[in-house]
Amino acid sequence: METSPQKDLDQRRDEIVADLTAKIAGVSGAGAGRRPLRLSRIRLRTLVLPAFAVFLMVHFGGGAAKPLGVEAAFVPGSGEAFAGFVQVDGEAGTMDATGGRPSIPVESGDVVGTTAGSPGTLRLGPGSLELHAGARALVESVMPPRVRLISGTAIAKGEVRVLTAHGFLEQTEGESRLGISPEGLRITLHAGEASLVSPYGAGPLTVGEPRLVR
Repeated sequence: METSPQKDLDQRRDEIVADLTAKIAGVSGAGAGRRPLRLSRIRLRTLVLPAFAVFLMVHFGGGAAKPLGVEAAFVPGSGEAFAGFVQVDGEAGTMDATGGRPSIPVESGDVVGTTAGSPGTLRLGPGSLELHAGARALVESVMPPRVRLISGTAIAKGEVRVLTAHGFLEQTEGESRLGISPEGLRITLHAGEASLVSPYGAGPLTVGEPRLVR
């Protein structure tokens, strides 16, 4: 009778775990009449790692091919914008069926921004960063989602992590406004919950209270 790959993995895992248990107890797989084994660290590692690898295959093998579901894209506004090497030229840019600009896929290391016109939106996982004219941002990481605001004004929405030269915003929900100027970083939490880490300390932000970090 044929066996399924899952049953073969289960059987192989059980054999390795049983053999490993016997060796650690000082008993060989053939019987209990042999001398106890003195396992060195290297020997123990060679026994444990194959069993652990099989366990990972069994435990995670079924879902390894599933997509992470993390969206990483930039949606330009009606003005001029760019995402990586893709340029969008003002009102002449192509519109989709809904009358808006089609999204541009981005990845870690891409710089996005709005040169002129209405804001563009960087969608990154469960949150987004709305970039106003003159704003630029670097996608530092897609998983976990993390973006660095380089210049200009932006609106952070939802769950998002935003780094700047003056501080680090970790927002779990809601909306906040960030602006970088020669004075430093201005940030105001409009709604939700967020905390700020800066050279002057770390702590939660209060809704409606503007902060300036020089």
